[in-house]
Amino acid sequence: MIAFVETLLREGLELDGVDISIERAHRSLGPASPQDAPPRSIVVKFLSFKIKEQILRKSWQKKGFTWNGKHISLDNDYPPLILKKRKEYAEVRKILKAKQIPFQTLYPARLKVKFTDGEITYASSSEATEDMSRRGYAVKIIKPPETILEQLKQLTWTRVTRGGGSSAAQPGQEPGYKKKLRTFRRTVATTSGT
Repeated sequence: MIAFVETLLREGLELDGVDISIERAHRSLGPASPQDAPPRSIVVKFLSFKIKEQILRKSWQKKGFTWNGKHISLDNDYPPLILKKRKEYAEVRKILKAKQIPFQTLYPARLKVKFTDGEITYASSSEATEDMSRRGYAVKIIKPPETILEQLKQLTWTRVTRGGGSSAAQPGQEPGYKKKLRTFRRTVATTSGT
């Protein structure tokens, strides 16, 4: 996988003189996708932070690249909570793109928009949708959590109990985690030795 990723980056981003030192590379976690679905993302850990930033910057400047007729784009590997917050801006970004208004998604989950009357940075999707609605854009307003308790519920873990509250498997039944992990198992075609 490491050799493949190095070749992909060298050819796609034209990095001939750059020493790409990759510590590890693997497919992102998740169940195996159907045949017609696009392939899962590849997670790459570089040995050098400078090289990682250089590669990301070059990819963003080129707006990705094409390899074997497929568009490839690179981005940081964000935690699930940040990804969820960034996805909340999807409708806002879609409208901004349609109106050709420049914007930038900042880390961790903020949106910087360059309107004709100035630049505004939104800290949340609810703040962005409210302001854009006031400006006359047809956007569905996302309401922020009203109470501190609701905000805390969004940020904390929730415990899931099974049937009678026991997490142990019944006799003759495999534990639930094995069943869930089975979806990640690769299907390997067997060849007969005859």
